[in-house]
Amino acid sequence: MSSERAALDDGGRYRVDARTLPFTPSWFWEVIDTADNTFVENSLARSRTVYESPTQALAAGHEYVLGWRIETPMIERRAA
Repeated sequence: MSSERAALDDGGRYRVDARTLPFTPSWFWEVIDTADNTFVENSLARSRTVYESPTQALAAGHEYVLGWRIETPMIERRAA
């Protein structure tokens, strides 16, 4: 599985990864809490959404994180 990473402008606490589904041209975003290296959320689990490129997936992941950081400071973590 291929992946690309992009740090957020939040002091390095969260990272958005764009990952590709095996045997498809589809990408999804995944948010990682770098403080304890745990999975927070991804677009497949949240809404079954995939993207045509890693750039689109990273942009959507950043939008997601910015949205919940503004609306909900404490996020719910999901088991990996």
